[in-house]
Amino acid sequence: MKSYQLISNNKIRSYLIALSSFCFLYACSGQRKSGGSSLPGKNEVNETVSFESLPGKEIWYGDPNKLSRDVFTNFNDQDNHGTTPTLTVVDDATYGKVWKVYKPAGAKRAEISRAKGYEQHEGETIYIGYKWKINVKEENFKDGCAVFQWKSEGGDDVMQNYPFNLTYGNGMLSLNAYGPGDSPGWWLKQGETISRKKNNLWKKAVPQNEWQSIIFGVKVSSYTGIDSTKLGYIEYWFNGVKQVFNVDDQGADYRVNLSPDKTRAYNRTLDGKITYPKWGAYGGSSIPYDITAYVADLKIKQSNKD
Repeated sequence: MKSYQLISNNKIRSYLIALSSFCFLYACSGQRKSGGSSLPGKNEVNETVSFESLPGKEIWYGDPNKLSRDVFTNFNDQDNHGTTPTLTVVDDATYGKVWKVYKPAGAKRAEISRAKGYEQHEGETIYIGYKWKINVKEENFKDGCAVFQWKSEGGDDVMQNYPFNLTYGNGMLSLNAYGPGDSPGWWLKQGETISRKKNNLWKKAVPQNEWQSIIFGVKVSSYTGIDSTKLGYIEYWFNGVKQVFNVDDQGADYRVNLSPDKTRAYNRTLDGKITYPKWGAYGGSSIPYDITAYVADLKIKQSNKD
């Protein structure tokens, strides 16, 4: 009888071990199917999207088959110190015709300015999507430059200069948000600097000469209070993956509010009389460098989604 019980107990034990192994493997298999087994990195969540899958209606396309003046409002090449920044269309092996922005060493800026025919409206949500890559002729490019700006314009009404931008330098691509000041053009006054209101939301090592996919989700709002239901916000997808914000570097007297999952940065996003996109290369620290930026598949969607 004891021998029989021992054999039975061994069988039961073996059965339970096999059942546990099966449940574990099944759970892991289910996680793989749902994306749950691939743990996100520090700066991303398990959400992969295409621009086309985002809600809303496409209202603008940066068509490289058209003349630039029919697609963009302007090409900014001021502060060029006798050089010749250019905007051209070239053939690319990946995306066909793409926009090429060239800022020669000596120039401060070469920027495509505005999506022609589109102006922002208080309270709307938009998505800005495009492909981007960069080449800097000089190897030692540490100081960096702005490669995208959500730029303010409007003279006496401008409190931020740019509510957010993307910068590239020292091999890092960085997304930065800027808070409003308490007077127009305050950062131009002696002893002031716009970095007081700067928050670095995200940064990632990005190699040169490789295409990257970028999407911004922007709720457009000029509200300056602390109510997140009224504030504007920024969301960001890099190569199709929604990014988590980590405010590691913040200005001396400003900090954005983040959503509980840290994928939204609440910030004033409509400044001056108009706020609009700019692509290219810009900044005083970029003057010594020969920079070429490429942008393709530029699109804007308008959505009612909060």
